[in-house]
Amino acid sequence: MAVRDASGKITSVNYVGTNAAAEALPGGLATVRVSEDTEVAPYTNSAENTNIQSLLNNMVALRDGLAAQTPAAVSALRPAQEAIEDSLLSTISRAGAVQYRLEVSARQSTERFQTDEALISRDADVDMSEASVRFSRAQTAYSAAIQSGAKIANTSLLDYIS
Repeated sequence: MAVRDASGKITSVNYVGTNAAAEALPGGLATVRVSEDTEVAPYTNSAENTNIQSLLNNMVALRDGLAAQTPAAVSALRPAQEAIEDSLLSTISRAGAVQYRLEVSARQSTERFQTDEALISRDADVDMSEASVRFSRAQTAYSAAIQSGAKIANTSLLDYIS
């Protein structure tokens, strides 16, 4: 949340979220299920949000230092700004990886649904005469197997002894 002075100029930025570790939150960090066995956490955590707050506050201090033309203040902000920028790049990289994973999952799901639709269509749109012939063949084979099994079961060792 931006804190402004009377003229509307931003003087600082405050993080209004929680600083608790994600594991300590009820239910942990929010995730999105992207497949049967995969979940992705697309949101930033409190440490990343705090780094963004620090970056913005350093930017405000840098703006004020440049406006006041104080080179010492600007030079003092540089090391902290570089460290925060590195952390922010890591956060952006993670967000990009999550976005890529979501796009891949969406593409895979679309392909899977199209394949399933083709299979369902192939099975549902079967020719009735062809299905009837297949069923008749299967029924005849099943009956022959039952009869053959019955003949084998009727034979015993005593039949061969006499």
